[in-house]
Amino acid sequence: MLKTLTVRVAQGVYDQVSREAEAKKIGVADYIRAALAERLESDHQAERLAALESRLNKKLDLLQQSIDQLSVDEG
Repeated sequence: MLKTLTVRVAQGVYDQVSREAEAKKIGVADYIRAALAERLESDHQAERLAALESRLNKKLDLLQQSIDQLSVDEG
Protein backbone atom coordinates (compact mmCIF):
# COMPACT_ATOMS: atom_id res chain seq x y z
CA MET A 1 0.00 0.00 0.00
CA LEU A 2 1.39 3.38 -0.92
CA LYS A 3 0.92 6.43 1.28
CA THR A 4 1.08 10.02 0.14
CA LEU A 5 3.59 12.23 1.89
CA THR A 6 3.63 15.99 1.39
CA VAL A 7 6.76 17.92 2.30
CA ARG A 8 7.97 21.45 1.75
CA VAL A 9 11.56 22.03 0.73
CA ALA A 10 13.60 25.07 -0.20
CA GLN A 11 13.68 25.92 -3.89
CA GLY A 12 17.38 25.08 -4.02
CA VAL A 13 16.77 21.60 -2.63
CA TYR A 14 13.97 21.01 -5.11
CA ASP A 15 16.17 22.22 -7.99
CA GLN A 16 18.96 19.85 -6.94
CA VAL A 17 16.58 16.90 -6.58
CA SER A 18 15.02 17.71 -9.92
CA ARG A 19 18.42 17.85 -11.64
CA GLU A 20 19.51 14.57 -10.05
CA ALA A 21 16.26 12.86 -11.06
CA GLU A 22 16.56 14.15 -14.59
CA ALA A 23 20.17 12.96 -14.83
CA LYS A 24 19.02 9.49 -13.77
CA LYS A 25 16.08 9.69 -16.16
CA ILE A 26 13.54 9.08 -13.41
CA GLY A 27 10.78 11.16 -11.88
CA VAL A 28 11.29 13.35 -8.83
CA ALA A 29 9.02 11.10 -6.73
CA ASP A 30 11.02 8.00 -7.72
CA TYR A 31 14.25 9.79 -6.88
CA ILE A 32 12.95 10.82 -3.46
CA ARG A 33 11.65 7.30 -2.73
CA ALA A 34 15.03 5.83 -3.61
CA ALA A 35 16.88 8.44 -1.54
CA LEU A 36 14.67 7.76 1.49
CA ALA A 37 15.10 4.01 1.17
CA GLU A 38 18.88 4.42 0.86
CA ARG A 39 19.01 6.64 3.94
CA LEU A 40 16.89 4.28 6.01
CA GLU A 41 19.07 1.32 5.03
CA SER A 42 22.20 3.31 5.83
CA ASP A 43 20.82 4.23 9.27
CA HIS A 44 19.92 0.58 9.91
CA GLN A 45 23.42 -0.54 8.95
CA ALA A 46 24.93 2.07 11.25
CA GLU A 47 22.83 0.76 14.13
CA ARG A 48 23.91 -2.83 13.41
CA LEU A 49 27.56 -1.79 13.24
CA ALA A 50 27.31 0.08 16.53
CA ALA A 51 25.81 -3.00 18.21
CA LEU A 52 28.54 -5.19 16.74
CA GLU A 53 31.22 -2.77 17.92
CA SER A 54 29.76 -2.84 21.42
CA ARG A 55 29.78 -6.65 21.51
CA LEU A 56 33.34 -6.78 20.20
CA ASN A 57 34.54 -4.26 22.78
CA LYS A 58 32.98 -6.35 25.57
CA LYS A 59 34.73 -9.46 24.29
CA LEU A 60 38.03 -7.60 24.01
CA ASP A 61 37.63 -6.41 27.59
CA LEU A 62 37.04 -9.99 28.74
CA LEU A 63 40.09 -11.18 26.82
CA GLN A 64 42.19 -8.42 28.36
CA GLN A 65 40.99 -9.42 31.81
CA SER A 66 41.96 -13.03 31.09
CA ILE A 67 45.41 -11.95 29.92
CA ASP A 68 45.84 -9.78 33.01
CA GLN A 69 44.79 -12.68 35.24
CA LEU A 70 47.31 -15.00 33.53
CA SER A 71 50.05 -12.45 34.19
CA VAL A 72 49.10 -12.30 37.87
CA ASP A 73 48.92 -16.10 38.16
CA GLU A 74 52.36 -16.52 36.56
CA GLY A 75 53.93 -13.74 38.64
